[in-house]
Amino acid sequence: MLNEVLHRLLIASVVSSGGIGTDSAVHHMKLHPALVRDAGTVWEVMDDIRSIRPMKIYGISMATFERSLAIMQEWGLLGNDALHVACMEEHSIGSIATYDRDFSRVFGIKCWKPADTD
Repeated sequence: MLNEVLHRLLIASVVSSGGIGTDSAVHHMKLHPALVRDAGTVWEVMDDIRSIRPMKIYGISMATFERSLAIMQEWGLLGNDALHVACMEEHSIGSIATYDRDFSRVFGIKCWKPADTD
């Protein structure tokens, strides 16, 4: 999930710099790689996130990837979301903090919006 957080932060950085919409931010970063290299605040936020303890980062095995393919077909999720669900299943993780409503259609997952406190 950290890769998606990073991706969203980079998009937000480009959009907030002005003149670029969210729909063209990725294309703009590909044309101007300095935007990624020089996204200082993004890298600071990622350092803060990476310093959270305890934090576990799980790798993706071939079995996890294969399970994600089945999840895509079963729940209609896109690839990254299906990988997250497969990893959650593999490590008995039942909750996810996300604004992405797609996870709510997967049976057995409790979705929390980051602002939820109860």
